[in-house]
Amino acid sequence: MKVVNDARHTSKHEYDPLSPFIRRYHSVTGDNNKASNMEDYSNGKFPIMSSTMALGLGQNLKRVRCVIHMGRGDPASIVQMVGRCGRDGKTGLALLFMEPVRLKGKNHEADFDPDCLQNDDVRMDALA
Repeated sequence: MKVVNDARHTSKHEYDPLSPFIRRYHSVTGDNNKASNMEDYSNGKFPIMSSTMALGLGQNLKRVRCVIHMGRGDPASIVQMVGRCGRDGKTGLALLFMEPVRLKGKNHEADFDPDCLQNDDVRMDALA
């Protein structure tokens, strides 16, 4: 939230739980705040929700136009999260940001052995 408000030059809202632009939904967010943030987001009171995977599970939000994922993750979870975009039939956008090189990872095409079983770490290396 701080980075978004710094970019918008609205630093007075960087830690505002009732910001008119961005709010949070994380595992440490209180249940009352989670419920009110979900209701306010669904009613269009603010456009951006900063969240962890805590938000993605079991929600059917029609307003989601963009999902931004930072860092590595479980490929199945990322696909599920990206599937939140454009549920109302309008175009959605998913942006994945991850490190291009991983220590002891498969960082070049020659590192991938097509005869070996590919696990989630290998799939994420390929995606990066």
